[in-house]
Amino acid sequence: MNVMNKQDIQNDSLYREQLLEIYKNPSNRGSLASSSVKVTEKNAFCGDVVTLELEIENGVIKDVAFDGDACMVAIASSSLLTEEIKGKTVEEAGKITKEDLLEMLGVELTTSRVKCAILILEALQSALKQL
Repeated sequence: MNVMNKQDIQNDSLYREQLLEIYKNPSNRGSLASSSVKVTEKNAFCGDVVTLELEIENGVIKDVAFDGDACMVAIASSSLLTEEIKGKTVEEAGKITKEDLLEMLGVELTTSRVKCAILILEALQSALKQL
């Protein structure tokens, strides 16, 4: 059993506040004028939909955008992941794991919320396969 102490609870609360701020003002939300690849992923469990667009130049992710109708966790993880991959090579972006993304979020999630968080990662993996 995972028992949280007072410090863990304070940290978790701080991370949740940060996620809410990211949700309210996400980075890279919108669309690109021109994209090399565009992918939409859906979470059948909760109905979240996220579209990811990548502009690739010489094997590097020059620009990235996401949009969609999704919950706070999915939007926050989309914002964090798109910030992380901008400027990385396609190969570097392809090495990002579920665990990496969950670490970026910094909060404990229920099993159903993990699916929300990794929806953007699934979109990224699908997009990279199309290149």
